[in-house]
Amino acid sequence: MKYKYKKLSKTISRPIIKVRLGLNNQSFLSEALVDSGADDSIFHSDFATLLGIDLKSGIKQETGGIVAGQKACYYLHKVELDLDGNKNEALVGFMENFPTNAGASGVLGHNSFFKFFKIIFDTQKEELEVRPPSRF
Repeated sequence: MKYKYKKLSKTISRPIIKVRLGLNNQSFLSEALVDSGADDSIFHSDFATLLGIDLKSGIKQETGGIVAGQKACYYLHKVELDLDGNKNEALVGFMENFPTNAGASGVLGHNSFFKFFKIIFDTQKEELEVRPPSRF
């Protein structure tokens, strides 16, 4: 599956794709940055509420890379991550005050996204290729 980078301005494009997060017959579609520097996938805590998740009942983690110059806590919860029908159960983080000014409402990282797919960034073409396991 190939995805064009999302244009954020005249000079800035990012590998942002739409993914669906689901739990207990609830789901939502969100745009997320495919981030090769992120360990975990993280979304705003409002999405945990939409899925009926008690935020602070999850596995508490800390990050220093999402909010510039600050450490922030997020909580991992097991949810279904669906990319164009390729569904995987994954531990996904939810963070209060997740910054949503970067053109996406989440980031997709290694532990809950990259491990399920082969990811190919083509920055010159501003294109991202995501291959499910059957196509490795």
